[in-house]
Amino acid sequence: KFPKKIYQGLCIFQYHHYNAAYNYLRAGLPFVMRNTPDFVESVKRWKRQGYVERRYGDSLYTVHQSQTNMFLYWDLADKVIPEGWERKTESLQTTYEQFKALTNKKAKPKQQHYLMYSEGYWSPSEKRFQWGVFDDLPTFKPDKRNIYNQVSKKQSVQKLRCTFGM
Repeated sequence: KFPKKIYQGLCIFQYHHYNAAYNYLRAGLPFVMRNTPDFVESVKRWKRQGYVERRYGDSLYTVHQSQTNMFLYWDLADKVIPEGWERKTESLQTTYEQFKALTNKKAKPKQQHYLMYSEGYWSPSEKRFQWGVFDDLPTFKPDKRNIYNQVSKKQSVQKLRCTFGM
């Protein structure tokens, strides 16, 4: 049985309340930031017909497939498989267009669900960005120091992951 009301336990800050949110960040407390100008502009671009398709092109991306609406992640790096263990998700490689075709329907909780992610990174040694999401979300560029980008200057590679799901 679901409760009549669900309360969110995280503080929500508007971007113009940056200093208050930064205090939470320094204290290691979780929070939600709303109306970040770069994000608002990115949403407008990503809503344009064909924009994301052109951005992703024909490259292959990892898509996780689950038989339900639950995605369980696992790592078999040590190659020891516990007794009775069952793989709950499968990984496949698709283009963004193929991913859209898989997700172009309203899924019920017990039907297949898909989650696609792609990563971009800045490599100081190569002095370049890999994957253009940094152009869409310049707030995350490593030369920016802000509430979203608290990366140590000693870190050699900064990653950004973009996730799409159904």
